[in-house]
Parts: sequence; structure tokens; C-alpha cells
Amino acid sequence: GTSGFGLLFFGLMAICVVAVSDAAPAATKQLNTTVLWDYAQKLYRQTVRSTPYNTFPEHTDNATGAWVTVGPTDWTAGFYPGVLWMLYKHTGDEFWRSAAEKAQQPLTLNAHRTDTHDVGFIMMSSFGWGYRLTRNPQYLELLQQTANSLATRFSPIVGCIKSWNGAGFEVIIDNMMNLGLLWTTARLTPDRVLPGNSGSEQTNSRWWYHVAYSHSNVTLLQHVRYPEWSTYHLVNYLPTNGVPQLKGTVQGYSFSSTWARGQAWAVYGFTLAYAATNDTRFLIGAENCAEYYIQYGLRNNSVGVPFWDFNDPRIPDTYYDTSAAAPLASGLLQLAQSANCTVAKRQRYFETAERILLALSKKPFVSMGTNVQSVLLHGAQNVPVDSNVDNGIIWGDYYLLEALLEYEAFR
Repeated sequence: GTSGFGLLFFGLMAICVVAVSDAAPAATKQLNTTVLWDYAQKLYRQTVRSTPYNTFPEHTDNATGAWVTVGPTDWTAGFYPGVLWMLYKHTGDEFWRSAAEKAQQPLTLNAHRTDTHDVGFIMMSSFGWGYRLTRNPQYLELLQQTANSLATRFSPIVGCIKSWNGAGFEVIIDNMMNLGLLWTTARLTPDRVLPGNSGSEQTNSRWWYHVAYSHSNVTLLQHVRYPEWSTYHLVNYLPTNGVPQLKGTVQGYSFSSTWARGQAWAVYGFTLAYAATNDTRFLIGAENCAEYYIQYGLRNNSVGVPFWDFNDPRIPDTYYDTSAAAPLASGLLQLAQSANCTVAKRQRYFETAERILLALSKKPFVSMGTNVQSVLLHGAQNVPVDSNVDNGIIWGDYYLLEALLEYEAFR
């Protein structure tokens, strides 16, 4: 079978069955996942009871440990319902399904938004999980509408979806994760123009696939620093001819540094692209970005959790980022099970992901014994502007649970 729960890549990972399963020995697992699942249930039962409708936990308050919430249009809003869906998947307890359905309901307004690329994050982490676990056709319709909205931000000249709304045509590496929406809806939608949009090529599932493929292609070309396979956070293109005007890192230590979460998005995003397309260049991209991460992101760090930026000269006296570690672990577990991943690489990715998860399950990274409402501590959203630094972050918990599902399904 397949695992591939990554950003709801259901269906797509079916073409990504373990090609080496006959040759590879069964993975020996050292992590006891039950303790983490039980702890997550305890915390999120409290969160469900204390979180008002139409508000979404984003990060924990550094002083009190309580969740600070955001509204339904924030890029992080889908992760909370996603956590609840994964708890439903793990337990089968209807409490979690009911809580997830209620929590995600206000997010429907995002399906028609064309002002942000993050509708992929928002809707796939919520309704994407909902569709995967319930096959509710209304959820698929919402995802299809969202895919239409996201595709309006695509420029055929640049070959990418626009990320930020500033001057020029700004594309950030995070956008590789939003493509999960397009890959998935393209696969789940018959090749036809959707009702009410006849005549517009942008409603066609082939168009969604083309947009995601083109974006991945250009990102592989322009966001990667060759030959080392580190990544830029931001590339700003000239909208009139698609030529890069500026490349750099905005949320990292310096403009030329490697931001830990951005490199994790690259590993994960190129893994999704390979699963969807079977284009070996994306496998090579994912593997090389992963190798750079293992060698440089984890090199100064025997514990298995990266510091927030690979090039911060203050290492080891600087911030960890568990919210970069968790998506990296999930991405590595998916990459390890990709078609054409060699036995040796499969073992390396699995062992690295396990090392990360073992670290995240222990102090100082897990919140057991504290009053903090998130499972994970020591996340770092945006260090340069001192935003949500050294606290619990919702997508840290989300990708931790996703990685646990991947880990348990790993054969």
C-alpha cells in the first residue's frame, strides 16, 4: 500500500507505491507513537472546548501558554481543523469528526479568494482531509472551486503562481505546498470544464495540472542554489518577461542564508510534484534538497531538530524551529516511499525522519509537564521581525501528526 497523507495527497500517492518494497527490509521502528497521540488528544479536547467558533489557534502566548487565535482568512486557519481530522483518522472517535466539521465550516469563504496563494494551505489541510476521510462530494466541489481561484494567480509569462501581492511578481518557496491542491483536484476531477464555467480553460483539470507542473518546473530552476541545493525563500520576477529580478531570503538570517522551513517546503513540495508527475527531475530535486538539509541543517545538531536558519552565526545559541522539523519529517517519509527511491536512500530518509520524531517526542521540544496548549514547543515563525518566536505553532502540531501517520504506515 501507500502512505502519502501529505497535505492530502490522497489518490496521488497511489502512483507512488514503494518500488523497492520487495528488496528493502522492513523498517525497524523505535518511536512509541501512542504516547504522543494520547497527549495530543488530551490537549486538543481542551482546545475544542475553549476555542470560540470561527477562531483558529495559530500560536501559543509566550507568557501564558494559551492559544492565540486568528480569523478564517489567515493562511494558518486550516491547520486546526486538520489536526482534528487526523485525530479522527487515528481514533475513529466521532467526537473529532464532529469537531473538525464544525471548525472548518467558516473556511468555505476561502474557496472564492483570488487575493492569496495560501488558499491551498487553508483548504487542503481542512476540507482536503475531510474529503479524504468522508468522500463528501461537497468538500470536493469546494476544493475544485478553490483550485479555480488559485489558478487565476498563474502567469503564463512567468510560469508561476504569484505568492505575495507586492511590486513585480513575487514567488516564495512555500508556494510549492499550495500546489498540493492543484495536483489533487486535477487527479480527482474528470477532464472536463466544470458547470457554470463553460468555455474557460482555467476551469479544466488539465489546466490545474499544467499550472502546478509549470510552477514546479520554474521553481526547480530558479529557487535552488546550484550546485549545493540550498534554496532561496523569494524570487521576484519581472511580470513582463519572467526574468528574475531578485533572489533572496526574507524570513531567514540574511538575504543569502538558507531558512530552515523554506528548505523543508522544498523537500516536501518537490516530493509531491514527483508523485503527481513521475518526472524524475522532481525526484532529483527532492532528494538533493533533502541531502542538503541532512548535511547542513542538522549537522550542528545532534538532537535532530534544525535551528531556524542554517547560517545563523549564533548557532547553537539561537532558536530551534520545530515547525520546520515536523514538515521535514513528513516530507522525508513520503520521499522514502517514492517510486525509484533506492534502498539506501529510503533507509537514510526513514532514519532521519525517525530521529526528528524521536527528538520532537521528548523534552525540551514536547510540552508535557507545562501549561502550554500546543503539543510542540520551540517553533519560530518569523525571527527577523520577532513574530511568534520560541513558542507553540499550529502547523508544527499539524505536520507532527501527519508525520506520525506516515511513520505508522511506513513498511
